[in-house]
Order: sequence, then structure tokens, then C-alpha cells
Amino acid sequence: MLLQYRDDLLFAEPASLHSVRLLRVGLYSKSVTFQGSTSLATTDAAIHHIHKWVNGGPPPPSQPPINVAGAEPAIVRDANGNATGGIRLPELESPIATHDAEPIAADQGLNLWGKTTPFPSEKLNSIYPDHATYVDRVLRAADNALKAGVILPYRVNEYRMIAEAADVLPG
Repeated sequence: MLLQYRDDLLFAEPASLHSVRLLRVGLYSKSVTFQGSTSLATTDAAIHHIHKWVNGGPPPPSQPPINVAGAEPAIVRDANGNATGGIRLPELESPIATHDAEPIAADQGLNLWGKTTPFPSEKLNSIYPDHATYVDRVLRAADNALKAGVILPYRVNEYRMIAEAADVLPG
């Protein structure tokens, strides 16, 4: 897939199903080249909204922060161990795992080491009575993410394909 905006403002190619390699982003007469790829499903949507904004459109949609609480602030987690608040992608709204990350060091708050811990079969079966329920919840979450402006329309189809192919209910 190749994303291309007018005036040579964005070129992107897929590095994998969940990532986009940004080849060139140019704003006005300046350009910045990014090497490497990202696994964030939200990156291309953010660039899309920023491009529209710098060309006279509305500002990008705002998103809530991840919820923190306590005297020594800590991330508030749901019953599945996932952070509450923040950008709500299908991975969090129709979870099949706990996603956890901690800062590497206090002065490197944006550098996170993360881990994904898949739910055991019993938990999956208690959340999703069948595969169709799982797919439906992923699609609803993807539609909500699209409405919030954090993913682009083609990502909804990617989420659908991944959910339909997923073997998350071993029985």
C-alpha cells in the first residue's frame, strides 16, 4: 500500500500488516525523512490529521491521557491488567492479553519496555463465548477508534481480517 498526499507530503509503504514505513514527510517547503518503521496503528492517522491541520483544516482530535492515581502516581488498570484511559484500540477494548509497560528509568519516561501476557483459555472462554462474539467486539472497537480519529478506515478492515483469522478460542 502506498499513501500519497498532494504536493509530495507523505509517502508510506507497509513494513508489515501493523506497521507503516514512513519514507518522507514534507510540511510546506521543508521535509523530514524518517528511517525505520513503527508498529503503532495510530501513526498514519496522526500524520493524516496533522497534514490536514497544517494545510488549514481542523486540529487533530484530542485524546484522553492514560489514567493515573495515587500519591506516587501509578497507571490505573482494569480487571484485565490493562491501562484505563488513553487511546482505546481494539487490543484494549476486546483484549486477549494483558499489555504492560514500565519506564526504563525515571528520566526516560517515553522509553518503555513492554510485555504481552496472553490470557489463559479459561479466561478467553469466559469473556468470549464464541469466535463470532470476539470478531464482533473487535469490529465495534475498531469502529469506535475510527470515530475517535485514532485509526484510518483501512485499519478497520485490517482489524477485521486479523480477528477473523485469530485462533483465540481454543475451546
